[in-house]
Amino acid sequence: MISIASFQRAGCAIIMLFLFLAVSVSAQKTITGKVVDGESGEPLPGATVSVSVDKGTSTDPYGHFIITISDKDSLLEIRYVGYQTLQLKIKEQPEFSSDRVWVIQLTPATNMLDITVVTASRSNEKPETATVTVDVLPPAQLNNRPVLSTEETVSRIPGLHVIDGQANIRGGSGFSYGAGSRVLLLVDDIPMISADAGDVKWNFLPMESLERVEVIKGASSALYGSSALNGVIHLRTIQPTDTPMTRMMAWGGMYGNPVRIDSTGKSSQLLKWWDGRAPALYGAHAVHARKWNDMDWVICANGTADEGYREGEMERRFRVSASVRQYLGKDDRWTWGTRVSAMWIESRLFLLWMNADSGAWKPFGGIDPATTTLNWYSGSRWALDPYVIYRSENGGKHALRNRLYMVVNNSRTGQGAKSYVQYHEYQYQKNLNEFWMLNAGAVLSRQQVRSELYGDHHGVNAAVYGQVDRKGERTRWSVGLRFEHFRVDTAITRSSVTIPSALSFDRNTSFVSREKVLISRSPVKPVLRLGVNRRFGKATFIRASYGGGYRFPSVAEKFVSTEVGGLKIFPNPDLQPETGWSAEAGIRQIFKKGKVSGFVDVALFLTEYQNMMEFTFGQYYPPSITNPDLNQYLQYSGFRSENVGNARISGTDVSAYISGKIRKVTWSLWTGYTLANGSNINPDSTYLETLSDPESSLLKYRFKHLFKAETQVKWRHFSWGVQTVFHSYMENVDKSFEEPLLGNIASTKLLPGLKEYRDLNNTGPWVWEARWQWDITRKWTTIISVRNLFNKEYMERPGDIQPSRTMLIHLKLAF
Repeated sequence: MISIASFQRAGCAIIMLFLFLAVSVSAQKTITGKVVDGESGEPLPGATVSVSVDKGTSTDPYGHFIITISDKDSLLEIRYVGYQTLQLKIKEQPEFSSDRVWVIQLTPATNMLDITVVTASRSNEKPETATVTVDVLPPAQLNNRPVLSTEETVSRIPGLHVIDGQANIRGGSGFSYGAGSRVLLLVDDIPMISADAGDVKWNFLPMESLERVEVIKGASSALYGSSALNGVIHLRTIQPTDTPMTRMMAWGGMYGNPVRIDSTGKSSQLLKWWDGRAPALYGAHAVHARKWNDMDWVICANGTADEGYREGEMERRFRVSASVRQYLGKDDRWTWGTRVSAMWIESRLFLLWMNADSGAWKPFGGIDPATTTLNWYSGSRWALDPYVIYRSENGGKHALRNRLYMVVNNSRTGQGAKSYVQYHEYQYQKNLNEFWMLNAGAVLSRQQVRSELYGDHHGVNAAVYGQVDRKGERTRWSVGLRFEHFRVDTAITRSSVTIPSALSFDRNTSFVSREKVLISRSPVKPVLRLGVNRRFGKATFIRASYGGGYRFPSVAEKFVSTEVGGLKIFPNPDLQPETGWSAEAGIRQIFKKGKVSGFVDVALFLTEYQNMMEFTFGQYYPPSITNPDLNQYLQYSGFRSENVGNARISGTDVSAYISGKIRKVTWSLWTGYTLANGSNINPDSTYLETLSDPESSLLKYRFKHLFKAETQVKWRHFSWGVQTVFHSYMENVDKSFEEPLLGNIASTKLLPGLKEYRDLNNTGPWVWEARWQWDITRKWTTIISVRNLFNKEYMERPGDIQPSRTMLIHLKLAF
């Protein structure tokens, strides 16, 4: 029999339960808000709104969001690419109410302390919290200096240098005749690497619609695959807002007369080959972006003509692109879109000079099509990028991105090629709990090449990858793993899976001196990535990372067969993939005092390559020739991509940014210095014989020292800017470029006079650029820029003397 006391205890328990539920329900509040641009009031779609790592949402196409919070949630964080991250204490917001729309204004990022990046971990984060070194050019930095190509834009990044179209980060790459790349270039998350040469077509990239540039320094193959052995350059394009935006720019300029200073200090215009008007360069571009109902779209056009500062050289191109995006489904969970891009180009490309004196700006063989070494070609580039994104109710994000990329080159000299890339990537992203975040995906890429230059070939690349990031209050960890498989024709990945069994600190041997083989001939190559970032105090961030790399040779590196003016390049079908790793330890200190703020970043890095691929001079006889005569020696002397062994690159990378305001004057300074010591580990005597300076330990086509600085000052409607770049003397090039192929017979020199030229110009150049800008009205701006301000004569790769002083006038219209 149940007593009255039992009823009383049960009743009290039920009442307490109801009271607990009531308190719990009352503790839950719903925020309905809208995120907008603090200057224009435009809504910001896709902004991240969160109260913790695992409790958050994104704004819809109209900037709206709904999020439920509890009394335990005290801080609301709003992030959007290109804007300052905003953190709000919920209890201190008097305008907060569950029955009204809370309008939150974000401030556009005006300097590099206010930005977030996505490339390092494929999720929003501040550069200082990344586990690897990340540099970024935000919109404010992109707009203050007019450039004519994307190549010029990325070259502003400290520690990054582009030599004749090939990107080099921290001395990780040299110059390899336009074939292969150790730096991966992405456009809106998708690789833009050609199928034949495995290189970047810089003139095809969307310069006019760039919103930001992000660069990872160091091996990043775990997330991004082959070609990311030395780093990643990520170009992100503009996103439309409710207010239509139109930007147009026209420019024109002329190359100045070159001035050569001889050993006695006497100046002359020996290099000048033209009479009358100097060669000109001019062009225009336009971009328009807008939203329309639940869709947005962007259209761009660019036309450029360059008459060339070297005789016979020229380029004319026209590029158009259009993109569209639409939101569908309940709560706009589905997004689909596509971009189509096309370019037509006609060019005469300068390769070899006639001599180092009056013929340095004249092509070997003259300009007669029958004898010239100019590469006459025309062609087109095409890209189609459809994608679908789905955001599930549990916070997961599914993305399927695709690219069809076609490059067509038609050549008068039998060097034409057509190449196709079909790229497909599925990516899944989700916050697993309060601390852990998952990025995982799969990639399938197909390549097809039809070419007079390389022959016909086809390839497949397949990969799966995953990375988990743990985000604590002060510490962030990253662990990533990728499995990569390649096939080109019948050559496929045959990789040994190993673990280190002994380490060596001898400078003449690899850091990992012995390895234990787990699998001897694996059809996939595993690539590992580890990283940690720890915050000390309020603004000191210390990081350390390790990243593996793997690069399969491109079709051009394996199969190219050509000859230009005595320069012969032979195929090597047996060329093997190169592997490598890079490690770094770095510190970033952020400071702010009054109206002055900035950061200083210092990193120590170490990179090693195994089976490094490099074009190497030698005699490459067919098997039928065992006792070559003199004619056969000359006939089969040339370059071929070879696995030259192991290499190590170590050094220091220092960069600093500071900005401030004095009354009505705003100013900024961005500078960086890189010391890169790159050398072969235990090179054999045959390889050493190919170097111009065997006594130097530096790898070929590298600069040991690289310094960059850029400053900007703005007062009212006027601004001034100065940029300088210094790189040290290129100590090592191929000896065959300096010496005759046969004894002392001068007629067998590939680049006549190069050795004498390099002996005379054996110090690094300082190259300056100045610009002046006048904001005539809110819509109209004019810019005058002078490149190579002091008319310095200097060379990048052998035989490639850079332009003389060049003046350009730009006129911009934005509304």
